[in-house]
Amino acid sequence: MYLLKVDLIKHSVFSGFFLFIISALLLYLKAASVLLFFAILLPGFCYGIILSLNDKSVHSPGLIIWASTIIYIGCFFILYLKDDSLWFILRLMLASTIGSMLLFSSYYFIINRNYHFKRTLLYMMLSGLSASIPSAICHYLFRTTHFEMFFLAIFIIFPVWQIAFAVLLHKCVTKSFVHEQS
Repeated sequence: MYLLKVDLIKHSVFSGFFLFIISALLLYLKAASVLLFFAILLPGFCYGIILSLNDKSVHSPGLIIWASTIIYIGCFFILYLKDDSLWFILRLMLASTIGSMLLFSSYYFIINRNYHFKRTLLYMMLSGLSASIPSAICHYLFRTTHFEMFFLAIFIIFPVWQIAFAVLLHKCVTKSFVHEQS
């Protein structure tokens, strides 16, 4: 039965831009330690809450919140293994792709949906990869020009990634629902 709300996309837009604005504010206030703590913990936690609140079939929302938080923290540490400009860009794209695939896989197995798992996993992989491209470009521009606005623009990954994930998840759920009805 199709229970995912259309509000998932709207809430993803709000959450992503909220995270971006908080990042910008902390960067402006030069609160590096708070920004680091925020960047490590909050995005995964917030998106786990959004996923669990927007699906009426979630029987254990805490499990989705924990899965989302742990996956995001793992991806964050993949990203910050070593600070090298070229490798950072590749790790950003890799972490975004892995995060999208793992979050979808966790969601799939926790909810136990009847999705077309392989095709949807491929969509999520492409979603994670494409969502990281604007941030990767901004990181490259920041490293080459040292213009601080490009550093801030790296955080655009929050709204882009969350919106792309929500749109594809919603699209895959509705396609599976239509497929189940026929």
